[in-house]
Amino acid sequence: MTAPRYDVVVPTLGRPSLAALLGSLAAAAGPLPERVVLVDDRARADAALEAAVPGELDGRVTVLAGGGRGPAAARNLGWRAGRAEWVAFLDDDVVVDG
Repeated sequence: MTAPRYDVVVPTLGRPSLAALLGSLAAAAGPLPERVVLVDDRARADAALEAAVPGELDGRVTVLAGGGRGPAAARNLGWRAGRAEWVAFLDDDVVVDG
């Protein structure tokens, strides 16, 4: 049986905790997400979003500009950019267990 394909959508303001989330996703048991969509929800993104992407997630992370419209709008933008059959929504201050 093949594991279901899934994307992960993360609205973010670029907090330092984002690195811990990405690290925990990369280290979690089970299949990796097809895609991790980071929605940069800063109202004014004067600089690119800094995200330390672990090697296991290379080529799977996409960053979209959310324009500071809030987490609900960022989640909607993120899932629309996905390609997998399932979507998991995570906040940028969570750590995936497992």
